[in-house]
Amino acid sequence: MRYQSLLIQAVFNQDKDSPEKSLNNTQQENELSSKLITKPFNDNSVNTSADSSSMQVNTQNALSVYRNNYIMSGIRALSITYSTVFAIMDEEDFRKLSLAYLKAYPKTCFDWADYGQGLSEFMLSIDALTSMPFLPELADIDWRLMQIERASNRAFDAASFSLLQTKPPETLRFLPGIGLQLTEALFPVQELYELAHTYEDECLSHSAQVQKQTSSNKVQGLISSAIKKPTYRSIVLWRQHYKGLFEYCDEATNNAFRSMLSNNSVSDVLSHFGDDQSGMSRWLQQSIASKKVCAIVIRARSL
Repeated sequence: MRYQSLLIQAVFNQDKDSPEKSLNNTQQENELSSKLITKPFNDNSVNTSADSSSMQVNTQNALSVYRNNYIMSGIRALSITYSTVFAIMDEEDFRKLSLAYLKAYPKTCFDWADYGQGLSEFMLSIDALTSMPFLPELADIDWRLMQIERASNRAFDAASFSLLQTKPPETLRFLPGIGLQLTEALFPVQELYELAHTYEDECLSHSAQVQKQTSSNKVQGLISSAIKKPTYRSIVLWRQHYKGLFEYCDEATNNAFRSMLSNNSVSDVLSHFGDDQSGMSRWLQQSIASKKVCAIVIRARSL
């Protein structure tokens, strides 16, 4: 709202008799904004005039402090958004990756939580990460989970499911749970995620260390298999109790959720299970229990 107010003031405070001046001011503001965005990495932007050596030192010190704060804030924000990637990578390597991304894509959004959407794609261009080819997919999962957790709330309406007993399924549709979405991955992202977050404590007991090593060996085997025989697996993501979650899903489940996200009728969604009545019933019960489905509503009639 503050920025919207400032923009409104800027519009109404312009010199209406001088459109050229208004255009020049707009261009200057855009140039200044661009410079401020890239300034943290621009050491040559300080005035080097001999007549202002004291001012140079003060300006350089101020820019140095600002630059360092900007970088540290950016690295910290990316480590929170991409917590799984951060947990798996060496900390110094993650800092280098974050710094490279900050230089390539300076922050233009207000909130650091909105920054970093393209990191997974950016990682594909980093030769040093070729030994960990699963990281971009893991980064994509991290980003999706963060956005799901920040999504607007939606009430769960348990009573609405009674419509299944009173209305024809072709007149109804499912209301997806908060942040429900689909993606796919080649590498074992679920196992990697669990490995990264289950054993975060550095002071593990001996039995926990053994379990961690066993899990690590299993994941390494899955990664090798994915490289030798690449097969993509469907993944469903959603939110439950304000926490972003994800899991693998089979073809019928994936198609059912995809149909639901397209606002198709309940009958269309359930048709993807064919004659597998037990599979359909199990999917419906699990989807309601896990809040992947939050309500059933009557479909709007098409004109």
